[in-house]
Amino acid sequence: MINNNIILSTSNSIVKTDDGGITWESLSIPNFGVNKTSFTNSLIGHAVCNGGTILKTIDGGQNWYTTQSTNTFPSDFFTVYFVNETIGFATREHDDMYKTTDAGETWIKISGPGEAIYDFHFLDENNGFATGDHGATYKTNDSGTSWIQIFFQNGFVYNTSMYGIYFQDNNIGYATGARGRIIKTIDGGNTWTPHSENYNDFNDIRIFDSGTGFARSGSNYYKTTDFGDNWSYISTADHFSYCSGFYFVNENIGYSIGGGTNSISGDVFKTTDGGNTWNQLSIYVDEGLSSVFFIDENIGFISGGFNWKKVMKTVDGGVNWTQVSNQEFGQIQFINNQVGYGNRIGNYYGAMYKTIDGGETWNISLELEGEDINAFHFVDENNGYFVGDQGLIYKTNDGGTNWEALDVPYEDYVFVEFHTQNVGFAGGNSGRIYKTQNAGNSWQLMTTISGISDLQISDSKIFLAGSNGKIYRSNAIQYSPMVFNVDSAENITATGVTLSGNATSNDTSFLIEFHLVKIIRLVIPLQLHQVQLVQMDLLISLLIY
Repeated sequence: MINNNIILSTSNSIVKTDDGGITWESLSIPNFGVNKTSFTNSLIGHAVCNGGTILKTIDGGQNWYTTQSTNTFPSDFFTVYFVNETIGFATREHDDMYKTTDAGETWIKISGPGEAIYDFHFLDENNGFATGDHGATYKTNDSGTSWIQIFFQNGFVYNTSMYGIYFQDNNIGYATGARGRIIKTIDGGNTWTPHSENYNDFNDIRIFDSGTGFARSGSNYYKTTDFGDNWSYISTADHFSYCSGFYFVNENIGYSIGGGTNSISGDVFKTTDGGNTWNQLSIYVDEGLSSVFFIDENIGFISGGFNWKKVMKTVDGGVNWTQVSNQEFGQIQFINNQVGYGNRIGNYYGAMYKTIDGGETWNISLELEGEDINAFHFVDENNGYFVGDQGLIYKTNDGGTNWEALDVPYEDYVFVEFHTQNVGFAGGNSGRIYKTQNAGNSWQLMTTISGISDLQISDSKIFLAGSNGKIYRSNAIQYSPMVFNVDSAENITATGVTLSGNATSNDTSFLIEFHLVKIIRLVIPLQLHQVQLVQMDLLISLLIY
């Protein structure tokens, strides 16, 4: 933007205004895939393109001519930046850098930092900054003759490329890049402060009602003590190649599972100081571990394996382990010391398992041919839900003796969590998160946030964790005290109609909570215009008037 002149560029044109955006004019840039433009005034501009071409206009984009071209491949340009009307820089793949001192009429290849550069910012002719591929960040004080590293991390790291850089003065600057990274320096790039504690994916999260909680990113652990207002990195569990999950029994004692230390086999680490340090336990499961759950400080379970699937149990805090099943569970949850559930994975027949003797024996509750159960959650001993791909959601209200398939929006569901037996949430890999207030009989789209991998409810707050260091919190779970759904009218005649539906009570003051579908069928004279559901004397009634 130059005064009231605003110039925007696309792959083959510019769109410009000279009256601050009241009117716009589109002008084509002939025959080239344009990647970036830079105008030094309203008339003179430069465009760097694919194929090693740089174009220049001196009449505001009406006409363009070539100032740089090549037959070399690959040679696509990344960016162009002008310090003033005469001095400019341009970069092209893979790590070539060019400079002009005659307003872009000629371009000279110079010795750049040796990395792909995606953006520049200069304070004057001599002092400038550049950023690019895999976190490459540099500064120069001799107009690009030499470049000094000002990295924000230890070397080059995959998926940390930076695409924008800006400095207010020699000390205060900002850079932005992949995975939503925003960093700031106040000492000219010697040190950088991140906007987020972590820019890698968060895999799962657990928050206690006290406000203390933990989130995992790979094998790295982060901690909060104020319901997620602030997070800090605390430690790394030294798994062989990956971490697949964790479980904290309380604010101090936790377990981390993943790949082994001596070979690719499952190993378990334990912390007793709130995640500050981790110690490896004497337990290995071939081909890695997939789930962990502890009933208390001593009694816990892990599961994993591939050729040798197994569920292991400890009663002494992980010192000793015994095998209690030859299945692999993707998730384990105990409701009390005796009753627990697990979902079988790695099998053509997805299945829910149940134990009623503290995990000593496990029996199939439900088996589905060709279906994967991705996650489940039990609110209590009787009421539970599980989800999977292609709109798979089932519920039980008798502890898994019977299961009912629910009609839900089509998604590949990856998590499910219920606040009460009626109010719950389910989310898919599309980023869409749905909410039910009537035990899964109907679902409403609550929000869409891409890359969410885990949802957890704590102290009536909802926490989401996902890609690129994202953690979200909703401070209150809102739901209606009474939910009444009426299906489409049937058997319509001149004098009557049949209505069916369901009613659910979510008000904790009610002595009876209707968590099962209650079908209400009435014949209503057509002249009646309103149906209202009310609570009277602990019975569900209908007022018609």
